[in-house]
Amino acid sequence: MRTSILVACSLMIVGCKRPSTDVAPSANDTTGKSTVSRGKSFEIEARGPAACHVNTECAALVRLKALGGFHINKEYPYRFLAKANPAAKFAGKDPAGSESFSKAAGDFLIDSESEATLSVTFVPNRAGKMTIEGVYKMSVCSDEACEIEQSPISIDVTVL
Repeated sequence: MRTSILVACSLMIVGCKRPSTDVAPSANDTTGKSTVSRGKSFEIEARGPAACHVNTECAALVRLKALGGFHINKEYPYRFLAKANPAAKFAGKDPAGSESFSKAAGDFLIDSESEATLSVTFVPNRAGKMTIEGVYKMSVCSDEACEIEQSPISIDVTVL
């Protein structure tokens, strides 16, 4: 319960730090189902909005938490590459294309020494359930070494 409250508070703070992007209110509602994957030195939580609407921009969040003496690698070029999905158009602003979300494009925000958030924006074109899939390229460091990882991500979204 304590972790849930911390995550919820962190997500609210992240929303306050980001500049306005004329996103529909549902895009900021990140109370949807989440998936968590863990490594030895990190945890990744991917969470979609509770629901979003057809033809309206929505946002899913990928939250990175460094564990056990590791911290966020401030120098690494964080990136999420979404797999093409016929049910949605991705709205990434990275020069690599609309399915690419990155630190360089402003999609990645370092929240603290051990936590960071990456935002994945998309516009669904039909109602129903959909899944956002892709690969998250990330890095965490200790005082001795840095670890570079590529983690598959899957985010379930309900579109109204």
